[in-house]
Amino acid sequence: MARRRDFLRWATALAATGTLLPDAIRRARAIPASSPTGTIMDVEHVVILMQENRSFDHYFGTFKGVRGFGDPRPAPIMPGDAGGLVHPVFRQPLGGDPAAAVMPYPLHPQPSPSVVCFTGLPHDWKSGQAALNGGRHDHWAIAKTPQTMAYYQAADIPFHFALADAFTICDAYHCSIIGPTHPNRLFLWSGTNGRADHADGPRIDNNDHSYQFTWTTYPERLQQAGIHWQLYQNSIDNNGHDQFGATNAGLNALQWFKPYDHLANAGSPLVSRGNAVRTLDDLREDVKKGALPQVSWIIPPGGYCEHPQFPPAYGAVFMANLLDALTANEALWSKMVLLVMYDENDGFFDHMPPPMPPSPSGAPGLSSVDAADEVFSNTEPFGLGLRVPMIVVSPWSRGGWVCSQVFDHTSVIRFLEARFGVKEPNISAWRRTVCGDLTAAFDFAHPNTAAATFPDVSRTLAGKPNTASVKIPPAPGTPTVAGQIPGTRPARILPYDLAAHARLDLAQHRVWIDLASAGTAGAVFHVYPRLPDTRPRVYTLGPLATLSDSWKLPDSGPAPYELSTYGPNGFLRVMRGDLAAASRADAPAVEVAASMDAASQSLMLTLRNSGAAAGVLTLAANAYATPAPATLSVPAGGVLTHRWPVASSGGWYDLTISGPDGFLRRLAGHLEYGQASTTDPAIGALIRAAPFDAATP
Repeated sequence: MARRRDFLRWATALAATGTLLPDAIRRARAIPASSPTGTIMDVEHVVILMQENRSFDHYFGTFKGVRGFGDPRPAPIMPGDAGGLVHPVFRQPLGGDPAAAVMPYPLHPQPSPSVVCFTGLPHDWKSGQAALNGGRHDHWAIAKTPQTMAYYQAADIPFHFALADAFTICDAYHCSIIGPTHPNRLFLWSGTNGRADHADGPRIDNNDHSYQFTWTTYPERLQQAGIHWQLYQNSIDNNGHDQFGATNAGLNALQWFKPYDHLANAGSPLVSRGNAVRTLDDLREDVKKGALPQVSWIIPPGGYCEHPQFPPAYGAVFMANLLDALTANEALWSKMVLLVMYDENDGFFDHMPPPMPPSPSGAPGLSSVDAADEVFSNTEPFGLGLRVPMIVVSPWSRGGWVCSQVFDHTSVIRFLEARFGVKEPNISAWRRTVCGDLTAAFDFAHPNTAAATFPDVSRTLAGKPNTASVKIPPAPGTPTVAGQIPGTRPARILPYDLAAHARLDLAQHRVWIDLASAGTAGAVFHVYPRLPDTRPRVYTLGPLATLSDSWKLPDSGPAPYELSTYGPNGFLRVMRGDLAAASRADAPAVEVAASMDAASQSLMLTLRNSGAAAGVLTLAANAYATPAPATLSVPAGGVLTHRWPVASSGGWYDLTISGPDGFLRRLAGHLEYGQASTTDPAIGALIRAAPFDAATP
């Protein structure tokens, strides 16, 4: 069994030389893929490492090319009434005073935040639901303390940045539930937290449940199918965090299921594979001998799991040693996939509202697929949770790519399903609709072979850790905007083809929204109304599905409306106007719909005017290298089509169509036409501290 001194020996040696950290990445990056078929079937080994308690923005909000602090289209924080100011989601309120707020701020402890042990923040189910605030996503500082907004930068976690630079990072990977470690790890190993169809579920918090669960885990299904698997860990049955020791810190979720009880079932195959001592040294020997299982789960020693009370630098130490072990046999690594993710966000903020099913106590809305088993006690939604880091490390994921398809922990099981054909019935229909199977993060047919350069990561262990946890430093007195490294990265092909447009019902005084998903993947839309009812709504659409919903406006007098609709990968539609103005006998009544023309790599705009007067509108770009402004005239009762090319901007578009009486339609996002592209070129500017301008996008 590995001992505490073994891990301290790693850290001491690396602090002195810093050589293994970059060398491990270089060697993994340099070994080419073995691709005889050019498909996922070339993958012979999948290794899964789940670390602890970090949100995506907390680690990678400043990372180039991902949807981080430089997001040009952040979700809004809606006021309590239709006339209040609309702020970007980065500006989290502190209480009842509208002027009191906190924004993301960097950690600056000495010698480096990467070796400081911080006290964690509240991250239980109850405080998580409070932070979501019925889908508004505006109570993070209130429910979690202002320290929720603290984040690391490249100089603090250089190994993590270098690993993402060398391989593929997923910037829409979410934990599976707004809650702590245990329920999220249950999703990783079994596809569920026990939902209502199990007598011993569902689980939403870290209660004591050693060896009590009875539903089937995914390793059991692999075993039944004859797939060789193994879990590697340094100890059994430890539910406490041992300070830089060799225990598993209670992170092995299989220890919570009856078949893995090492005392009651000593010597059984499930215990020997899933709950026995098998260390990193054992894994290295298995790799060298060519005996690595087809599927391996790795449990880090407690001090190296990156829980806030342990430093990120020690997680880097463990990951470097793991990479060093996995690449000890180049032939095996050429057929291997390593998935590195984090179980949950602790109490740390992330600015992307998580995809959620509609629910009575959360956001209302509609779903085209059954979401009943994703709602707890018939009121509160399970998930997804906030974004957490996921780095796909493999010869088929080299090159600093970004994959922006929505995933969660069940996506790991679905990747194993795709490769080994062993299905997991515990995964809900709603979750299968919303989350992908991780295959979009790879190019099995054409793996990248380009050379790469690596930053200096020797400062990863600059200084010895203070093993006594300290509180996260408070936010500065004056909130300031957080920057993001500018520039783009190569982006993977995504399966989305989404649409949303408004429709006015003049007779019934309603504004409708029509939503569609024409791609091969489903999606969740978040709709933020600026109306008397400002509650956000959520809509889940499966592939090739449509949904419509409406809001009632006043029967007389001015009837202004504004709906902002957000979807995956920067999708945004803003619909603004006045229904009363559109109802005048001498007024145009124009509606705008958009669709994708993959052949010409263009956004096709269709403008229909059901009014009695011609509609004269202005079309202008808000970003990207796109056409000059144009004037569009839609005759009364007529239809006009207009082509908006996007090839020169890598498929990205952001345009506004505006007209009289406050009429505005903003359309932004990315067209997927079956080719790899780049990440959003508009990412990287400073975020906006001021309210959104009501007159312009």
